Amino acid sequence: GALGRPAGGVSGKFDVSIRPDQRADDAAGQIFQVLLEAIRTNEAGTRADLDPEFLHDFRVAVRRTRAGLTLLRDALPEDLLAHFKTEFGWLGTATGPTRDLDVYLETMPSYRAALPPDVASDLGPLEDHLRAEQAAAHAALVEALDSPRYAALLSDWAAALARLRAGGADAPSAAAPIAALAARRTWQRFKRILDDGGRIDAETEVEALHALRIEAKKLRYALEFFRRLVPPAEADALIGSLKGLQDNLGTLNDAGVQQAAMRGFAAAIGRRPSRAGTVLAMGWLMAELHAREQACRHDFAARFAAFAAKDNRERYARLFKRARVER
Repeated sequence: GALGRPAGGVSGKFDVSIRPDQRADDAAGQIFQVLLEAIRTNEAGTRADLDPEFLHDFRVAVRRTRAGLTLLRDALPEDLLAHFKTEFGWLGTATGPTRDLDVYLETMPSYRAALPPDVASDLGPLEDHLRAEQAAAHAALVEALDSPRYAALLSDWAAALARLRAGGADAPSAAAPIAALAARRTWQRFKRILDDGGRIDAETEVEALHALRIEAKKLRYALEFFRRLVPPAEADALIGSLKGLQDNLGTLNDAGVQQAAMRGFAAAIGRRPSRAGTVLAMGWLMAELHAREQACRHDFAARFAAFAAKDNRERYARLFKRARVER
């Protein structure tokens, strides 16, 4: 819709063919290996700035890796965990500014469509500003990808994954079957969303909704990592049940982030002479974004109720708790 984040991602369905009885350390290594290949596959396109989707998919693979380090931590040696959490955190931060600016540029047509034509025509200087900022951010990103730190991250991570896949990691659940770890982690994530989401009402600060969005994303990653451990129809139903809630929380977050960004852009552009029309147009945009944010807040209760419905709770319990939920 108008002012929404553009549909992104040619990454497709994440699918790793792990087996329920596979050692947890080996399965973790296999999951991370697929993600490392996605990082490598999208690196050249990201460097060349050929299409924003390369950086999008690069970032998704980095984000999934970071989530996996937390989700699968019981199967990973502590020193590996601490080091690579830091390094993939650095890489995630390095890719953020370029991706944000890509999104604003991709969203420009819907920004214009949301405003009256005579107001929309004043957004040209904003687009010029965004293009200049994106070029600078992309140059900084390439510098990070050219650094010894990035080269070491990829080679050290590949070596660590080879050791993991050989088995014998020094970690509490390394030798346990991946299905047991997957069930425990997925159930914990689901319960946390039920508990945190159930406390949210019309008076709740927006920060609680942003925190819930992160929790929903972590559950989504767990469902993607472990989709081969449940029947295909069940995997699709689980991910489908989460989508409505994720869409609501994602749109709410984007609207808030974009309002804050617009304030910053308006401050930069407003310092130049004869930019009053552009700053005014951005004020209109911020009002539209605020209305979008409020609409999402209003819709949240229905989206959460659908996710927390009895049939969905029973499905999670059946698949991951190994017991029926209480009536």
